[in-house]
Amino acid sequence: MIVEELFVRTYTNPMLRRFICMFVKTREPQQWVFLVGCYNSGTTLLQHILSSHKNIAGMPREGVRFTSHLENLEHNGHHMVWAQDWREHATPSPDQSAYAAKEIMKDWSIFWKKGADIFLDKSVANTARIEWLAQHFPNAKFIGLHRNGYCISEGLHRRSKPPQWLVDKTGDSHYPLATTGEQWVIANQAMMGGLSKVDHSLIVSFENLIKDPISELENVFSFIGLKNTAMSFDGETLTVNEKTFSIRSPNAASLKRLGDDGAKVLKPIISSMMQELGYDD
Repeated sequence: MIVEELFVRTYTNPMLRRFICMFVKTREPQQWVFLVGCYNSGTTLLQHILSSHKNIAGMPREGVRFTSHLENLEHNGHHMVWAQDWREHATPSPDQSAYAAKEIMKDWSIFWKKGADIFLDKSVANTARIEWLAQHFPNAKFIGLHRNGYCISEGLHRRSKPPQWLVDKTGDSHYPLATTGEQWVIANQAMMGGLSKVDHSLIVSFENLIKDPISELENVFSFIGLKNTAMSFDGETLTVNEKTFSIRSPNAASLKRLGDDGAKVLKPIISSMMQELGYDD
């Protein structure tokens, strides 16, 4: 883990990355898989599970950290909340798109895994650029993961850190629930809109993944063309390709922390999207 973290810190530096890439061959996999969704939706868990497969290569952190051609959309010091002008920065400019895509592929090629023919990236900001990725990454497939908006809004309110200039302005060291609720809605609007316009997409519910991981993962692996993956689940621990993952739902605790007052704040903001995603509101 220490070696990995040292490399991550090195490779996120643009100048060092450009130097390292001089010695890396650009690779294009048979298939790209992009895992998208709002913050705290369970995308990291699903990324780790999928990356356990020998035919899937991927990165130790979000791919946007390892290239200068994609942005994380958290401008002006924001943390886990997109800046208001995020649409203006979601994709490279049309005249730079082809070049940017080639450079991104080169930047990511160092993470290639021997024997793998599928490359996976999990970046929250990619939720805003699904159509662009489909246009510039051959044979791309997209997996969208969603989770109960009340739970995510509570988690973002509790965990995300507003920039100091906003803390000074509002006197609050947390984003308001209304802001985190809006972030959940914006991300899911972008996800659902983008997935509806590409040829190969799959939508997964975090709640279903936790409730019945074997069935959901069989569906996911089949979607990306991998079958007969060895899996077992004892109710708490999931084993995939001899690697273990703790499977639990933090939703009940999150809803308890939110309380009735918090739910009343969020309801008018997230109710419509909750219904669209199939949740009881």
